[in-house]
Amino acid sequence: MHSSNLQPSLPTRIPASELPESGGSTAVSSLVTGSVVSLLSPAEPAGEPFDIRGEVVGRVKNLAPLPQTILDIYALKRSNPPDIDRLLKVIHDDTVIKANLVRISNSVAYGPARKIRTDEDILQVLGYRMIINVAMCTSINGHLRTDLSPYGITQEELTANSNRQSEIIGFWSDPSLSSIREDLQFAASLQDLGIVVISKTALEKGLAPAFRESMESIGDRALAEEAVFGLSSSAVTGLIFEEWKFSEDLIEFIRAADFPERASEEASLGAKALKIAKTLAPAGMPEFSSEAVEKARHLVCEYGFEERAFERMLERMSQD
Repeated sequence: MHSSNLQPSLPTRIPASELPESGGSTAVSSLVTGSVVSLLSPAEPAGEPFDIRGEVVGRVKNLAPLPQTILDIYALKRSNPPDIDRLLKVIHDDTVIKANLVRISNSVAYGPARKIRTDEDILQVLGYRMIINVAMCTSINGHLRTDLSPYGITQEELTANSNRQSEIIGFWSDPSLSSIREDLQFAASLQDLGIVVISKTALEKGLAPAFRESMESIGDRALAEEAVFGLSSSAVTGLIFEEWKFSEDLIEFIRAADFPERASEEASLGAKALKIAKTLAPAGMPEFSSEAVEKARHLVCEYGFEERAFERMLERMSQD
């Protein structure tokens, strides 16, 4: 698969002299065309064009390398046969990961007949792959901690929703997803990572108020992200995955998750499933809202997924 055909178009670079007046030297001027915006940052010299998309991409390329612990967990994902002993050691050695796994294992959705406490109990309830997904999500979100106030959420809420999106894919038994479910679960647990980079950019460039206003006026987070930053958060996550040299399939699924119609033919199914997962469990929403459920149902029908399988997943996950 070729990732280049999924790259969003570059935002137009407009000289500051051509931007509309905004009433003050510290104000941010903007000119929105379609879903792309070019902005003059307060930090930019007068008369110089400012490429906000380039700023976001630059931040991705300057991310700190993944710690060895996270690389070790990712290696377990690719291990064949599964390395159970090493996985149990990861659970045992990291108290934050274990606490998250215990909480998920004891949820009603997994139907434990007794209280889950030990590493072996967790393995029995969640299984090898789900544990890796949770461990990666927990570790990476901890590695990239930042102020997420532009989105009105906390890092803990982001992590909880990431795990929830992964569970949606795991419990969703649509037959069309069977061959890619494992990769999709992993992708779902990390698909909102781009929020971290966008939040940091918004705060440091003074764009948080404009972004919040854009989300409110547009009513669609991904469109607001493109309008202000030139990239949606899923597209940013795709760039992060490229930097970290994750598999090409994961990069393809993630990059088009906000706009599956832009996906390549090979990635279309996975991108649609991820779109439904994030629609059902958007960042900062701890429970399924009636509005989110109806939007997700509409997408299930539009994309041609099996409705009964989706409803079974909803019923199981709504038991918590």
